[in-house]
Amino acid sequence: MRDRLDFTYLAGVPTISGAAVPPTMNRSHAITARVHRTDAAQGGVIVVLGNVSGGYVLHIKDNHLVYEYNHLGTHYVLRSEGELPLGPVELTFELTKTADCQGTGRLYVDGEAAGEALFPRLLPFFHGFAGMDVGRSIHSPVSSSYPARHEFSGELEYVRFRLAASEEVGEPIAPAGDVAPRPSAGVGFEVVD
Repeated sequence: MRDRLDFTYLAGVPTISGAAVPPTMNRSHAITARVHRTDAAQGGVIVVLGNVSGGYVLHIKDNHLVYEYNHLGTHYVLRSEGELPLGPVELTFELTKTADCQGTGRLYVDGEAAGEALFPRLLPFFHGFAGMDVGRSIHSPVSSSYPARHEFSGELEYVRFRLAASEEVGEPIAPAGDVAPRPSAGVGFEVVD
């Protein structure tokens, strides 16, 4: 699992075990989602890993993209500076590792910078046993900013993770390359080599 650098999940995938999630802990990575909304009130969880004890959530709240990291009860929040556009849009959170268990997070909306913040404390190895959900949260919430059992109310095409090849500071995130996410036959996820 730690050798893979690119993972794509489609809406509707069942909860992914904590042992089988993309290994984002303490390494540079990007999470990109393709969504479509017809109303500014549409929002909710795009992807969540963990629970009330620790983890992260990427979601849309009040027409803003929000990434929240829960470090054992201490919360770090990055919120897009502007409101999100309607229609199809690509939303990205990118973490660049700057030191051991630290990094700078950035939000992008259709490739344009939308916010930046320091994440001074990151968990080194594990986000708990709750696992990862795409397009919904079915466990205790990582954040108090959304309710338990919270679903994304727009259309979610995919969530894609790209990782740095190692945990070294300065290691670049794997490029998106020419591999476009594509639907899998009924399983709800696809691993891209």
